[in-house]
Amino acid sequence: MEFVRLSEEDGSWQSFLSDWEAQCARLDEDFESYLFSAIDIVKDLAAPPLQTHSGVYAIKDADGVFLLMCQLNAAHLPGYTGRVLRVRQLCFAPMYDVGELDLEHYAQALVALFYEIVTLSKKDMPAAHIKFHLRSPNDRLFFTALGSALMRSGEFSSVVMRGAWLYISKANN
Repeated sequence: MEFVRLSEEDGSWQSFLSDWEAQCARLDEDFESYLFSAIDIVKDLAAPPLQTHSGVYAIKDADGVFLLMCQLNAAHLPGYTGRVLRVRQLCFAPMYDVGELDLEHYAQALVALFYEIVTLSKKDMPAAHIKFHLRSPNDRLFFTALGSALMRSGEFSSVVMRGAWLYISKANN
């Protein structure tokens, strides 16, 4: 799987839209209404000039199929030292919503996204903390189970679920 920043400049935003529009057409879904609110929120983040601490990102599979997209921003928030990398507007591809891909595939994409977010928080969007807005109650169950393993890794000082948010603080900040 590949993690990409979506941009009008390099054509990846248009490729993403075309892919999800084709998925909707194949699944007899109306693309215009399928993701209208999420697309409307993030589309400016793909337009030039790209912002340093904010953007829209996606995971693609080996065949170039876009599996998910999300909005990321690293900001200074009250109650935190340093920046917090927030993951919002997480949307999975239409083929997930209609059940064309199984739960195992969904979990693999979610793990890939989590890995890429942690990596991004070390390099391109440095942040001592990560807030991950979850998409569903199943995501909460998944990350609750994952949380104890993350704490044992020594890389994180805190992994806590609060409502629909996963709060992560990295060790050695």
